[in-house]
Amino acid sequence: MDTTIQSLKTTFNQVLDANRIKNELKDNPSFKAIFNILNTDESLISAIDISEVNRPALSANVSKIEDYVLNNPSCGINLTDDATKQAIGTLQKIVLEPFGYTPVKSKRLTNSKFFSSAACYELNSPARLKIIKTISIA
Repeated sequence: MDTTIQSLKTTFNQVLDANRIKNELKDNPSFKAIFNILNTDESLISAIDISEVNRPALSANVSKIEDYVLNNPSCGINLTDDATKQAIGTLQKIVLEPFGYTPVKSKRLTNSKFFSSAACYELNSPARLKIIKTISIA
């Protein structure tokens, strides 16, 4: 990946600066792993695509997060804890900010075992990064 693009994406240090994340999550390597799941190019593209059809951004990748936690029972992430789920929602918000997407409303999540609702996002802020899809010869 282009280092310029990488430097414009959200970093985990920006997450650590977010005062809404409880300290025990900030120090948990599995919370950083969840950040990394949401911050991959594939996950970002999926979250933005689903936002464009007025669905919660987290629904694009919630199964990856739940699978990670369920397959790592000693990871220290409790998906039944409301503060933890809100912190994961904050991760989603922070990783979408460079693309100009901001939360506008909350909607029910139908594809999750642990999350009942999540934020829908719209492109309504200045963007530092954008996603361009192209068709090319295989």
